[in-house]
Amino acid sequence: MNHMNQKFLLFSFLFLSQVYFSNAQEIPIGTWRTHLSYQNVQNIALAEDRVYAASENGLFYYDIPTGSLEIITTIEGLSETEITALRYHQATESLLIGYDNGNIDILQNNELQNLPTLSISEQSGEKRIQHITFKDNFAYLSTPIGLFEVDIIRREIRSSFQNIAAGGNQVNIFASAFANDSLFVATSGGILRAAFNQNLNLQDFQNWEVFDGSSGIPSGAIQFLASVNDSIFIGVENDGIYAYDFRNQWSQLSNVSITSLNFLKNDREQLIIGTGNTVLFRDGNAVFSSISNDLFNQIQDFESDGEGTFWFGDSQNGLVRNQNTNFEYFFPNGTANEAVWSLSIIQNNLIVSSGGYTATSTLNPLNRNFGFYEFSEGTWTNFNAFDNLNAQPSPLASDLVDAVFDANNGLLYLASFQNGLLIRDSQNNFELISSSPLRSSSDATIRVSAFALDRSNSLWLCNPNTSGQVIHRRQTDGTSQSFTAVNANFLDPIDILVEQFTEYKWILANPNSISEIWVLDSEQNRSRLLDTDFDNGNINGSKILCFEQDLEGQIWIGTDEGISVFVNPSEVFSSNFNATSPIFDARPLLRSEEVNAITIDGGNRKWIATNNGAWLFNPDGTELVYNFNEDNSPLLSDIVVDIAVLPETGEVFFATDKGIISFRGDATIAQSSFQTVEVFPNPVRPDFTGLVGISGLAESATVKITDISGKLIFETQANGGTATWDVQDYNGQRAKTGIYLVFSTNVEGSETLVSKIAVIE
Repeated sequence: MNHMNQKFLLFSFLFLSQVYFSNAQEIPIGTWRTHLSYQNVQNIALAEDRVYAASENGLFYYDIPTGSLEIITTIEGLSETEITALRYHQATESLLIGYDNGNIDILQNNELQNLPTLSISEQSGEKRIQHITFKDNFAYLSTPIGLFEVDIIRREIRSSFQNIAAGGNQVNIFASAFANDSLFVATSGGILRAAFNQNLNLQDFQNWEVFDGSSGIPSGAIQFLASVNDSIFIGVENDGIYAYDFRNQWSQLSNVSITSLNFLKNDREQLIIGTGNTVLFRDGNAVFSSISNDLFNQIQDFESDGEGTFWFGDSQNGLVRNQNTNFEYFFPNGTANEAVWSLSIIQNNLIVSSGGYTATSTLNPLNRNFGFYEFSEGTWTNFNAFDNLNAQPSPLASDLVDAVFDANNGLLYLASFQNGLLIRDSQNNFELISSSPLRSSSDATIRVSAFALDRSNSLWLCNPNTSGQVIHRRQTDGTSQSFTAVNANFLDPIDILVEQFTEYKWILANPNSISEIWVLDSEQNRSRLLDTDFDNGNINGSKILCFEQDLEGQIWIGTDEGISVFVNPSEVFSSNFNATSPIFDARPLLRSEEVNAITIDGGNRKWIATNNGAWLFNPDGTELVYNFNEDNSPLLSDIVVDIAVLPETGEVFFATDKGIISFRGDATIAQSSFQTVEVFPNPVRPDFTGLVGISGLAESATVKITDISGKLIFETQANGGTATWDVQDYNGQRAKTGIYLVFSTNVEGSETLVSKIAVIE
């Protein structure tokens, strides 16, 4: 049975759309773009005129004739993001893409086709595609649950070889290779070998010969295997390379020592050994040579064209080429790493914090040292301490988890969950503060978990520690004030919000130890705890996970059982103070969802991040606008950890456990009056099928579009400061070629011509 799902990918469209979307500062309303990391190239595959490179969560290729870089993402039809294996089959001109969950994509003749048979099967266990090798027109996929044979031409899994270890036990298969009419597999139990012919049932474990510690090779798992000129080689980390003589004897190659092994492969009948930042070559005469370079950090894959050009996949510098002893490297613009913890809007830029801590009763740093990533005018700039070649230098501040910007003095504050407070000025100069008033935790780390600014531009910090002084106010003159936790449950505060009207501080406890919010009135030195009890918060759920204040001043609470809302937060110190739950679809809003983050867009609508995708609701939470998940959109993962919206463009960024992707929404922050109104795209060309955005409008603006004679053809109301037009008239017909006038009425009722739109059929 053929389980192939076809996804047609016209590369003329791919080139146009991807180059346009990747490099433009803005994208059309209703469209997507990815923001992935391409520096850590783990697999490469050389085709006729392209070199494909797969990073931790992205795929791109270098076009050899033009020297251009192009990316291929879920927007263009990739089924997944976590690519774990990549091989090009010359005879059928097919690129096989294997994923962490066992899914398979095949790229051939400008079309992407999906073979999901393994990934959707009910077989238990991991299905990660760990290695791909070819024999004739068949691909052999090594996985933790067995070896799978794929017919490349018919696009189907023809056979599987599972439970082939001694006694019929399951074994993790890391790689496979063919030599002298035999099939070898490298497994968690050593090397297995079977004669490869049609008369032998390879699904029967008794037809497999086992090589283990008694055969002259080290006992235990063998992960690296390659066939060269009908000889079999295996690689053992911290040991060396072994060769098989087909007389049941293995011998270790005496002239090579391996302490760190990244890969072992056959390239044009040479044995290629990737070890650390060096690549070793063993030719047909058993002579070794090597290549290393300053651009090599960790070489993870290798290909050559047979004419003297070598390609390397490096862990830090992407795709590296050595041509005539000239080394250069390539990767598309993106984040330095796929790790993301939180998103912060800084004016109309995006700051991504890459650190984090464990979701346990005792918070522990994740030890991420990737720094932070900044997205500005369509381009990513990375700031870290480990990569001076590709990033802006910054002090080593591990586990950055939050960021806030003080426009008054131009300072960017970054919270490190290990090293304290990191400050960047407008000239990209940094200062790292780990002294008073900050207090150290029991492991001597200086933990800052969250920030907020008040109206006087004082910085409020959460500083988890055991001393009790966990909240600090850092004033603009450098002086500080500390506040003691209201009780022992708040020694690990993870978030803080300054209520916009009263300036009360809402502080969130570690939800894995207690489900409470501490409200601090720092002026009158009083506190209140809010929880799930009636008349004392009435917050639904057993874990309070996040909160956010909307444009009307209401505070929205996200829990492990959906949403609660405090409509009158200024009354928090009243005796009877309860949250309500918006009702959607005849039940409390998202009652069965864990809410990871809540973000407010320019139309006061609520973007909600959950472990089942992202949701957008109208301002009061009673109407669903969008629900994005992996199945109905290019969203990289259903696990959405944070959401941020650029206020001027309405672009919505989704931070997932597999990286960042964005969607151009239709709401921006409204202006008090008509500012510079922008129409995008303009002109509207015949092949455009999306929504035209009209932004820069006054608050609560009504928009009318007429033809040049003044005939009304469309009318709508803005979401915040943006309105959209589907390029159709009242009769549902596409507007004809011509110039159209855009009029807008503000809240006072005065109408003005704000722009013109050119439509081309």
